Amino acid sequence: DYVHFQWTGSNTHNNGNPAGDGQAGDDGEGTGGTDRSNIVQIEHLTDNYPLNASRITLFDDLDAAIAFATAGAGQGVDPLLNDAPATFNFYPLRLNRTGTFHYACTRNNNFSNRGQKGTIVVKQC
Repeated sequence: DYVHFQWTGSNTHNNGNPAGDGQAGDDGEGTGGTDRSNIVQIEHLTDNYPLNASRITLFDDLDAAIAFATAGAGQGVDPLLNDAPATFNFYPLRLNRTGTFHYACTRNNNFSNRGQKGTIVVKQC
């Protein structure tokens, strides 16, 4: 089976007072008023750091892993993804390995009270 990974962020969100859009404040890392995301594989949901490239098993090739880690901006991207596009729409990706794969977003993780993480379970059909 295939998974179609995609997300959208913002270049101009207005999360200031009086929180008219339902959110207050500008929590998160990176340039104020922007929203970015990425996916990096982690070993356990309690982890806050990505796996070393040699240990990645979610993606079959390093190019895909780089695309997800940089939100499509490629190598040389700003560490906070400030210069990455707000929207990411990867082609449907076939996951060829069975197993449980954990992932996280490094942009929105401040290593204390905020983290965006998930799990994908791939089973044999």
